[in-house]
Amino acid sequence: MNKNILLLLIFSLALAGCGTGTVSEGSANGESSEETVNEQVKESETEIPAEETGTEKEVDNVDFNQYRSPVKTVKTFSQDEFTITHEITDQNGDYVQELVKFGDVSTLSIYEWNERGYSLVYSEENPQSQESLIEEFETVESPKEIVSISNKGEGGNLEWEMVASNEEVTVPYGSFKGVILMKKTITSETTGQKTITSRYFASEMGLIKEVTEIDGENGYTIVTELESITK
Repeated sequence: MNKNILLLLIFSLALAGCGTGTVSEGSANGESSEETVNEQVKESETEIPAEETGTEKEVDNVDFNQYRSPVKTVKTFSQDEFTITHEITDQNGDYVQELVKFGDVSTLSIYEWNERGYSLVYSEENPQSQESLIEEFETVESPKEIVSISNKGEGGNLEWEMVASNEEVTVPYGSFKGVILMKKTITSETTGQKTITSRYFASEMGLIKEVTEIDGENGYTIVTELESITK
């Protein structure tokens, strides 16, 4: 290992020496070293940093409305030996109404959804009616579970952060490109144990995968993936 580092150091010094020799040779031939340096500075000034043309610029052009699930379509997810179904029962320009069934439990949720993300504004467990509520819906509670692609980061915080916008993800249902990865981390104040949740959203398909990781000595991972779609 030390031998490789030493060779790399020698190689780097050799390159530096070659560069210095080239400038000296140019000066000896009557060429202006100052002019050469100025040209190099101009070239470096015209180069655009990769960070400015990469993910940040791509995210600014993303419309999260394109990442809604299709209406009247039942998506079945697998989670170990369990199955979970998600169905968008209705939506309009502002809201998305979803019914999630896990075993004998049904949860009706309404999300306020726009081009930058979504937030949970209504939730009811085992609703008596599954009819649409969004036609004349008005938010009366503070939004919860705010997910915004404008909030970029590594996913190490309590708030959802967009970690990537162009992932390639394969689930039992199929493969997807241009997937958005949102992540958040909840740290226990008593034990320090971390719960890391990652959600993957595909264009015109919505959520396709969720991974929950619990760290620590007795940690475990729960993977929920899209398995089938019925209309």
